[in-house]
Amino acid sequence: MDYTYVATVLVRGDGAILVQHRDNKPSIPEPDKWGICGGRRESEDPTDAFAASRELLEETGYEVNPEELIPFAEDEFNAGGDHITRKFYWAPYDGKQDIKCFEGQEIRFARLSELPALDFCEDYHRDYLRQASEAFCIQLFEGNKQAIK
Repeated sequence: MDYTYVATVLVRGDGAILVQHRDNKPSIPEPDKWGICGGRRESEDPTDAFAASRELLEETGYEVNPEELIPFAEDEFNAGGDHITRKFYWAPYDGKQDIKCFEGQEIRFARLSELPALDFCEDYHRDYLRQASEAFCIQLFEGNKQAIK
């Protein structure tokens, strides 16, 4: 079966990124590990970005307009007879909405310096979280350069 996995990384103003501590249930993949909020695109999702915003809302209660999500990574691979496409987005945290934990043991912001101590599902989670934080910082820097001109 082919499917698309989508995920959204929220980035706080100080560059910290949102991480999720998965449930510790043997019935789920990668129990008790850390990862990025996301999941499968469903057939009724009109776009990948819509699916990513829906997943973030379901897991955290945080609402983001799909059109405001910024794609930053994509890959594909085959696993167990499935062809999987993964699409990753980031968005700046608005500092207004509360982040809740509707899925997993904990959802919180973490600084990049904390990532090595967290036991991630796979290394790509750590790498993509770092990429999202860096993309945010670059956008912030570019915006400040324009404001100074």
